Amino acid sequence: MEFKSLRNIESSFRQIRLFGIVFLSLCAVVTVWSVWNSYRFAEKQREKIYVLDNGKVAGSGTHKELLESNDIYKRLWQISEDSAAWNVVGTEGGAV
Repeated sequence: MEFKSLRNIESSFRQIRLFGIVFLSLCAVVTVWSVWNSYRFAEKQREKIYVLDNGKVAGSGTHKELLESNDIYKRLWQISEDSAAWNVVGTEGGAV
């Protein structure tokens, strides 16, 4: 083979390697970005509470938002807080 054709082949392989590295780098960046966005979305959804009334969504938001704006959630939260101080008494008169 001639020297020029060998240089062309070597140059072509160098170009293919470069494009391959750039392509893999772009794939890695897109993958990291997708995972990061998914994690961020899941984190926001983890903090969200849905209030159901007869099978329909009556409200949604964080605990603080629902206490301020949703009467059903506020009532359920108050019942939960009140019941925390309850003592269950058995038939013998002692606490269970």
